[in-house]
Amino acid sequence: MISMWSLGISVLVAFTLSSLINYVTSPLRGIPGPFLAGFTNVYRLIVVLRGNADKTHRQLHEKYGEYLRLGPNHVSISDLKMIGVIYDSKGQYRKSDFYAVADFVRGSEVVCTGFSTRDEKQHLEIVRPIAKLYTSTAVIEHEPRLDQAIDILVNAIERHASNDTSCPLDRLVYVFATNAMTLMTFSQMFDPTGQGQNIQSLVHKTFLATWYLAVVGQLPSLDRWLAKNPICYIGPPSTSTLAQLAAEILKERQPVGSRGALMSCPDYQPDFLDHFDRISTDFGVKVQWMMRNVAAGSDSTAISIISLVYLLCQSSDAMDILSNELEEQGVGQQIREGRQVKYNLLQDATKFPYLDAVLRENRRLHPPVALGMERVVPRGGFKHGDMFLPEGTIVSMNPAVVHYNPDLFGPDPNQFRPERWLPKAEEDHSTYTARIKCWDEAMLTFGRGKRRCPGNHLSDMEVRKCIVTLVARFSFDLEKGPSKHAYWFHYLKDLYVRVAVK
Repeated sequence: MISMWSLGISVLVAFTLSSLINYVTSPLRGIPGPFLAGFTNVYRLIVVLRGNADKTHRQLHEKYGEYLRLGPNHVSISDLKMIGVIYDSKGQYRKSDFYAVADFVRGSEVVCTGFSTRDEKQHLEIVRPIAKLYTSTAVIEHEPRLDQAIDILVNAIERHASNDTSCPLDRLVYVFATNAMTLMTFSQMFDPTGQGQNIQSLVHKTFLATWYLAVVGQLPSLDRWLAKNPICYIGPPSTSTLAQLAAEILKERQPVGSRGALMSCPDYQPDFLDHFDRISTDFGVKVQWMMRNVAAGSDSTAISIISLVYLLCQSSDAMDILSNELEEQGVGQQIREGRQVKYNLLQDATKFPYLDAVLRENRRLHPPVALGMERVVPRGGFKHGDMFLPEGTIVSMNPAVVHYNPDLFGPDPNQFRPERWLPKAEEDHSTYTARIKCWDEAMLTFGRGKRRCPGNHLSDMEVRKCIVTLVARFSFDLEKGPSKHAYWFHYLKDLYVRVAVK
C-alpha cells in the first residue's frame, strides 16, 4: 500500500517535471522576466498581495524591457505602439478570465456585468442601452445633485477648520464620492453628515471587493472555490455583496408608475435610475447598471481627488498658481460666496489652462487602476519582430507603467510637474497640439478602445468641480501623508491635513 508520504512526493515530482517541461517548451521562453514567473502564476499573486504591484511592475520593466514575462502565459507590455493594437475599437483582444472574478452570484446563477463579461456581444447588449447617458453633455443633467454632495463635503471640512482639529481628508472625500454617486444614481445619500460614520462599512466592503478581484484574479480558478463556491461562500465581500446592496435599494424604490407625478414636475431632475427604469424592466440588468455607477465610480473619483490634494499640498508653487488662476477668472470669489461654478465653464482650457494641466498630470502620475488590464491574443497570434505570441496568450498594459515612460513624458516622470502639459516657449501651436495628442493617446486612465470606461466624463465633472471648490475655499497644510495600497485600484488612506477657511 502506498503511503501518504510517498503519494505526496510523487505528486510533487510530477508537478515539478510538468512545470519544467512547460517552461522549456513554452513559446514565451524567450521573453525576459523573473525566473519564477515562467513556472507559476503564484509569482504574480505574491506581487499583488504586497500591495505595491504598480511600483514592482515599473521596476521589472526597467530591468527587463518593454516585453516582460509575468506568468507562464502572461506578458506585460509597455511598448506604446501596442496600445492601439491590444485595446482596439473592435475588441479583437477580449478580456481575460481575470475579470471573471468580478462576476456576481444571483441565486444559483453567476452573472456577468458590463465590466466583467468576456463576451463582446454580451458587453454590447449590456452597455449600448445606457451609453448615451454618459456622454459629456448628458452628465451635466446630474450637476445639481453633485453640487449638493460638494456642499456637504465643504460643511464637513469647515467643521474641522472651526474646531482647529486634524482633518481626515481621505475619509471625507470617500464619503463625498459615495454620496455624489448615490445621489446621482438613485437620489439617496448614505451619509448626509459627510463625516463618514454611516458609510465606512460600504467603503470598506468596496475596498475588500476590489482587493479580492486583484489578488484572486491572478489565479482565477481559485474563485470557483471561494466567492463562487456553490456550497459555502469563502472569502471577503466580493462584487456579489455589492450586487445585493444594489438589489435591496432597487426593491425599495417606488414603482415606476407611482413616480410619474414626481417626474412630470418641471423642476424635477431625473436620476440615473429613472433613466434605467425607462430603458429596461429587467431587474438584474438594472442592478448591474447601479453597481457600475456606485462601486467603480465612487472609488476612482475619490482616489483622483485625494491624490491631487496630496500632490498640491506637496507643491506649494502648483497650489499657488492654480489658486491665482481661479481668482483671476472670478471663480474663487464666487465659490466663497456660496455659489457653485458650472462645469461647462471649468471645462474651458483657454480660461483655465493650469487647472487642465493639473488634472492631466494627476491622471498621469496617479491613475486609479494600478494593475495591467488583461486581454487575450486572438486567433492567428501576434508577431513583433522575432517575437511571436500565440493565440491565447494573456497580454496586459499597466497605466502605472505606461504613464511613467521617460521617452514620452520627459526625464522626470516620477515628478508632479503640471507645466509639462503647457506649451513650451519654443513650441508653436501645431507642435504643441501634436505633442499633447500623442500624450493623450498614451493615457490609460480610463482604459482604451471598445472597453474604455464610459464614466470618464462623469468622473471629470466630479473631480474638476470638487478640486476647484476645495482650492478656492480652503488652505491646506499637510500633517500626515497617505499610505498607499496598490491592488486593482490605487488606494490612498490616512491623509490628514490642517485646514483654514479662506
